[in-house]
Amino acid sequence: MISGFDPIHLHIGDEFHDRGLHVALGVMVYSVGSAGQTDDLRNCIAEEIAAAQSILSGVKPSSLPAVQAARAAFKRLGKDPSRYRPSSEALLRRIASGKDLYRVNDVVDLSNVISIHTQLPVCTYDLNALQAPIVFRRAEAGESYRGIGRDDLNLEGLPVFADNKGPFGTPFSDSDRTKVRAETTQVLSILVSFEGAADLDAELQWSASLLSKHLGLTEMDTFLIRP
Repeated sequence: MISGFDPIHLHIGDEFHDRGLHVALGVMVYSVGSAGQTDDLRNCIAEEIAAAQSILSGVKPSSLPAVQAARAAFKRLGKDPSRYRPSSEALLRRIASGKDLYRVNDVVDLSNVISIHTQLPVCTYDLNALQAPIVFRRAEAGESYRGIGRDDLNLEGLPVFADNKGPFGTPFSDSDRTKVRAETTQVLSILVSFEGAADLDAELQWSASLLSKHLGLTEMDTFLIRP
């Protein structure tokens, strides 16, 4: 297993089930090389944006089933989904308005492509910045972190990933502590489904294939995590 990562070190908290939410996680752990963005990758991004724009023609992102499920989960956990939008909805709204995706680096850019294709939040982290075990749970009162390009973010009521140092990510906005940087070599990417695991394996395998094709991967492991 990559860098000793074991799926037993990542689990889903009971509070989702207790609130009637059906959460499942599609997990990819992989090592990346130093390959820069190629024409094939740029074409892939353009094609996925065009496909998403076609799907969204005359359709509000918030009406898509996967987005509806994420919004309902945020609301049931205690956050207003119109103020704290799931990251997948935010990306789809950007695409629907005719804008391009933000470009950060190959790993983050492909994570965004996966999100607009699957319509699921995709959370991507520098694996070496994490301290297992990791739990996906509801954030408690007083919990916060510095977001990427943001000030401290009030996390209470959001679904968050937390390690031994505390919360580090959410399907709303991730932390600066664990973001993927140019020097990142080992990555943890997580597809977050609030509709259970029914279609998640197919989405996970499509995502893994996309990453394998466009990144200089030397290793990859995939897992489905259920409560």
